[in-house]
Amino acid sequence: MQHDPRARPTLAVLVDLKNGWSSPWPRRLIETADWNSLRPLAELPHPILQKAREILGSEPVNDHPRGLIDCSGELRLAEVRSSQWRAGIWTDPDGVRWVVATGLAKGGHEDGDDFYQALAARCATVEGRDQLKPRDIDARILKTETAANMLTRWQLAIQRECLESLRDCPAGATRQRPLPDPVTGKPPIAVLRLTYEIEDGLDCFLVEFLECRRLGSRLHHQLERRVLTSIAPPAPDWDVAGGIYSAMEGSGHRSAQIERLTSVDARGELLTTEYGQMAHYAHQRHIGGSLVDGEAIRALCGVFFVATRNPDAFPECPACLTAYQELR
Repeated sequence: MQHDPRARPTLAVLVDLKNGWSSPWPRRLIETADWNSLRPLAELPHPILQKAREILGSEPVNDHPRGLIDCSGELRLAEVRSSQWRAGIWTDPDGVRWVVATGLAKGGHEDGDDFYQALAARCATVEGRDQLKPRDIDARILKTETAANMLTRWQLAIQRECLESLRDCPAGATRQRPLPDPVTGKPPIAVLRLTYEIEDGLDCFLVEFLECRRLGSRLHHQLERRVLTSIAPPAPDWDVAGGIYSAMEGSGHRSAQIERLTSVDARGELLTTEYGQMAHYAHQRHIGGSLVDGEAIRALCGVFFVATRNPDAFPECPACLTAYQELR
């Protein structure tokens, strides 16, 4: 997996970076160790962190650090400056750039809180240098972020294939397009077959997933939701029979959906999934907790909802039903 090349802080740096934030919310999350809500760490709103990712950004060939910090010794930390703030960037063997030290340049204060004096003291010993490097938890968070970024890029690619399918499928036609695998790219994870008809003034769509390589997996369910959302949201409103999904939309839906997808694709965004009024499947224990606490729970289809209404009043979510039948 290819990691985000932008300079990112270690958790130790975040804990010590108490002042200078342009927004109060990161500091509150850091104090409660809510690292999940803080991600991605490379985008946090602190001037020295913003400067670090600007200088050591997404295109390493365009890096322009000032040079190495003399007192960092064997660590060979690249120097970043933003006003009085300073940072030291360490590049690990995998090429990931870490902000491992931050502070204010105070002109050699004798109390040792000057950035360069404090860094020199830590870099003077092997133990001090090792303590600056990322910990296991830093590596785990990086891997989690990398996996999430990979899945986002994959879903953007799926959405783009759906856009091209809609563009290339006039009324009365059927088109097939391979959908890339998120890990290997090739062979495709499945082949999308789209049929488009106009009946009684309505836009009618049939979707089939052929040659599925990860059938029944969570990844396959994500694939189905992204395709259905891209063609005619809300995704759970599609009918499914014999593995064929069908939807009927108002006149002009295809053209309007092409316009919507073109717009979000140009911005590098995913089309928001609309879930409508559906009855979802979830673990009974989770439903009971949701009724008492009012907290959102995750349905089998991946939707988060709060169990507050009688599900018998709504149609079943097809994606949940499919997942439930596969578990039985």
